[in-house]
Amino acid sequence: MNKLIAAAALFLNVSLAFSQAPTIVREQFRWEEKAGEVLLEGKVVPAWQFEGGVSSSQHPSLQFFVHRFPVAGYGRLRVVVADARFEPFEKGASPDDEYLREQLQFETAVERSREGYFGKVAFAPIVRRGARFERLTDITLQVFLEPGPEPVAFRGPTTEQSALSDGQIYKIAVRERGVHRLTYNFLRNELRIDIDNIDPRQIKLYGNGGGPLPFYIGEERIDDLAENAIQVVGGEDGSFGPADYILFYAEGPDKWRFNDNAGQFGLDKNVYDTRNFYFIKISPGNGLRIQDVAPPGNAAYISTAFDDYARLEKESVNLFHEWVKAQGSGQNWFGDHFEVARQYTYNNAFSFPGLIASEPAVLRASMALRASVKSRFFIDINGQSLQSEEARSVTSVDGGGDNTTVYAGQAVLNDTIQLNSPNVSFTVRYPYPQGVADFSEGWLDYVQLNVRRALRMEGTQMHFRDRRSLAHPATTFQLQNAGANIEVWDITNPLAPARPALARAGNQLSFAAATQTLREFIAFDANQEFPLPEAVGPIPNQNLHGISDVDMVILYYRDFEQEALRLAQHRASLNGLTIELVEIEQVYNEFSSGRKDPTAIRDFARLLYSRSPTFRYLLLFGDGSFDSRDLYGLGGDFIPTYQKESFNPVEAYPTDDYYGLLTNDDPADPLKGILNIAVGRLPVKTPEEAANAADKIIHYDSDEATMGDWRNRLVFVGDDNDTSPGNFDLDHYEDADEIAEGLNDTLRYLNLEKIYLDAFPQESTPGGERIPQATEQLNRSVFQGALAVTYLGHGGSRGWAQERVLNISDALSWENFDNMPIFITATCSFTGYDDPAFVTAGEEVFLNPSGGAIALMTTVRAVYASSNKRMTRNALNYLFYRQDGKVPTVGEAFQRGKNDVSGEFNINNARKFALIGDPSMPVAIPIHKVATTAIDGQLVDGAQYDTLRALQRVTIEGAVTSQDGQLLTGFNGVIYPTIYDKAQIVSTLGQGANKNYNYRIQKNVLFRGRASVSGGRFQFSLVVPKDINYQFGPGKISYYAADGSVMQDAAGSYENIIIGGTDPNALADDQGPKVEVFMNTEDFVFGSITNP
Repeated sequence: MNKLIAAAALFLNVSLAFSQAPTIVREQFRWEEKAGEVLLEGKVVPAWQFEGGVSSSQHPSLQFFVHRFPVAGYGRLRVVVADARFEPFEKGASPDDEYLREQLQFETAVERSREGYFGKVAFAPIVRRGARFERLTDITLQVFLEPGPEPVAFRGPTTEQSALSDGQIYKIAVRERGVHRLTYNFLRNELRIDIDNIDPRQIKLYGNGGGPLPFYIGEERIDDLAENAIQVVGGEDGSFGPADYILFYAEGPDKWRFNDNAGQFGLDKNVYDTRNFYFIKISPGNGLRIQDVAPPGNAAYISTAFDDYARLEKESVNLFHEWVKAQGSGQNWFGDHFEVARQYTYNNAFSFPGLIASEPAVLRASMALRASVKSRFFIDINGQSLQSEEARSVTSVDGGGDNTTVYAGQAVLNDTIQLNSPNVSFTVRYPYPQGVADFSEGWLDYVQLNVRRALRMEGTQMHFRDRRSLAHPATTFQLQNAGANIEVWDITNPLAPARPALARAGNQLSFAAATQTLREFIAFDANQEFPLPEAVGPIPNQNLHGISDVDMVILYYRDFEQEALRLAQHRASLNGLTIELVEIEQVYNEFSSGRKDPTAIRDFARLLYSRSPTFRYLLLFGDGSFDSRDLYGLGGDFIPTYQKESFNPVEAYPTDDYYGLLTNDDPADPLKGILNIAVGRLPVKTPEEAANAADKIIHYDSDEATMGDWRNRLVFVGDDNDTSPGNFDLDHYEDADEIAEGLNDTLRYLNLEKIYLDAFPQESTPGGERIPQATEQLNRSVFQGALAVTYLGHGGSRGWAQERVLNISDALSWENFDNMPIFITATCSFTGYDDPAFVTAGEEVFLNPSGGAIALMTTVRAVYASSNKRMTRNALNYLFYRQDGKVPTVGEAFQRGKNDVSGEFNINNARKFALIGDPSMPVAIPIHKVATTAIDGQLVDGAQYDTLRALQRVTIEGAVTSQDGQLLTGFNGVIYPTIYDKAQIVSTLGQGANKNYNYRIQKNVLFRGRASVSGGRFQFSLVVPKDINYQFGPGKISYYAADGSVMQDAAGSYENIIIGGTDPNALADDQGPKVEVFMNTEDFVFGSITNP
């Protein structure tokens, strides 16, 4: 539930009584000293930021305050401003100023998750008062909950037994709507049904009609499959013979619907499938048959005309797939390209026999246009020239610009015209926009006509309906040119056709129907050939609707079944999860009538969420594609993606979050709300890749070879500032350092490695600036292993940073199978997995069979840096902190991190982060603790500092304990202690547009050893080396211990040590070693011969 509330009205409501105490929200705003800059509509505009602010994709120059808090239940939030202080400031003009008002504008919502209900309040802390701008310095809010009934979106499906769970099931496909025939030969030879031994009364047909599923959860839909009424011709003797057949009405993949607001019919295009499917079921009991319907009384209104429609739509072009700087995206596809040719003529594009020329027709058309000024297209039809509304201008039209600017604008033409011929031709023109000398181009989306026709039979099948009949309770329809073989079905409910009572008078056929609702009919010649469906074949019984008490679902493509099974068995055995393996076609069969549709996956997950309190993981085992119908012939759509937007590349992206948003009650935006389950994807395209992915996950989880002190290491990579004209940057390494130090403050056992690009010298090469030392350090860090590698900065589908610090060849070279990190990449488009024509760098990092990453929390398209920082910080915080004493899984950490930034104003940014990997995989953080108990025989008490000096011989004792400090006497293995010298403050180099930035590192290793752990206790000795920093200061002992026999490990650190100076009691070491030299062997004598 979302509600926009003006603060001015709220001041009047302070005295109102509410049933519950308010939630108090207090915030002080710490603004940056100067405004940043963003590129908005081709102009550089100021962007004021404050600490903790959330960027907005809708209003890029504004930041928003977002607060999420628990509430008692569902309802509406009412916000009261108890206190607010503003200060005037010089803001600078921006197109986003139109959003600002004299009072604060609050966006509120109530969401539901497993943990309960949560309220959310968001607002931009800037007001506009006349020509002045003021910003908040501090505010106190009172947020009241007014309880209300839960929306339908919060309730799940109720069916528990699918129609496909019993009987013999056969699947068929159709490509267009109309009456279809099932013949004896088709059933026997194509579907292989033993039709000679079947009672035709037991033949049933199931299916849910056509068109894509509604994305709004609260919109009514069929749960499972509905039985359809059919007409069996013959079979009266209880058998189905060669002369018998079945007629049934089928809808195609698309669906025409009447739009009340537009006052015309429009096509609901299916962008996921080119066919619709039905299921023949043979089981005991009589199937539904088409019934006669009695005529209503007093059908005084006589209908002799009907509304008809047609659409010209060629779908062959995806705008972003054609643009080299973007990736294919979105649900809009286009046809003819208006560039070299500026006009196309479509001869006899439509045929409307019996057109009533005196009635106005409605023409609607759409194009995507690119020009540096606002532009429009024209349609010349029947001597009339129509013009569209203007499409917005775009910043760059010559192929330049970047992938954050709007690529094209949509122009729509909607007008009434007079047609004088049933055969309609027209010309679409996109002339060069006036005054523009540079490049422009356009793409035709569709041209659609709504007309009135005489109610006269044409062809072998004809659909008809009459909107004017709605003004009357009952209507008599008079169909002309209707021969003796013409039949009429009422298909208002396409699943239950009915036969009205027909009256024939010569070639006129009349019938009456109740018309309180718009009735749809089909007239057809019963003696003509009917289209045959396509045979898909028999399918086994299934019952996804009967699943309950499940922790995880692995949804797989059929070619990857064996590897999905192997991974499921591993996860069930290791982690005790109850897992359901589901082949993707099974989901389509029960939830979208066999059609490919991402909403079917979402609805299946919603069913499980509503029934199983433990359901929390969904793994998509297979790659996805922006091109679900394979119009480009690239393949690769094994598990579909939900696609968003088609004109603005920043808003165009795939998101698997759609499958986890199971209580979103917003009817307009399917991507709002919070994630109710964790969703991950393995973007594999072949059985070999599937096997490699399963191998990596199983190895990471369960192989003793993976147990090493790399589990104590975190790597942070921060890009430098590549500011150039039109490229306004942030200090990414500062963001990375702030996140790193935040973790270091609380998780002291972790050892940080920082690779900040401006700390390494840049080198000029023919290919541009490069930072080879940073690349070498990154590769070295991956080879050594790390629990996680985090990157903040510029990037793309081929790697990181403009200096190409990481590229695809690097990712393919990594051999780190025993120490694979989780990658967190807050950069643009690193893992856009939905383009089958190109494997991105992020995908290569995951698919590398020799190592690479075990999982990625990564971006699929361009993202906003300021929101990236918050998303990254939250995800890392959840990744390394136990929840209720349990090691977190990557999916839970990512889910919680996303939900914390799921505010209205940066929702698209969060949705562009994807989890590549198994969401149920526990993070490899050590389970237990390691504590230092004594140094040189003296017990440590946590208050005293011990001093380690150069050349001092030291003995250190310790213990492996549980998280609550209990000695683990059953722990027997090895421990790897590492002693670090004092931390240092170093500085970046300040190259180019970068400033010098000081940051802390602690990387000088004084000792790294190995010792045995027995009964949970250990001891080791060392001599402190001479090459220390002799100044006194705090050092650090880092521990990693492993008991490979039971796959348990531990980690800890000790920092109550001072390192510096020289041990005055150290033994003098002033004699060199005695060395004896020989050749080949010690028995070698003069004149002998050595080995080659």
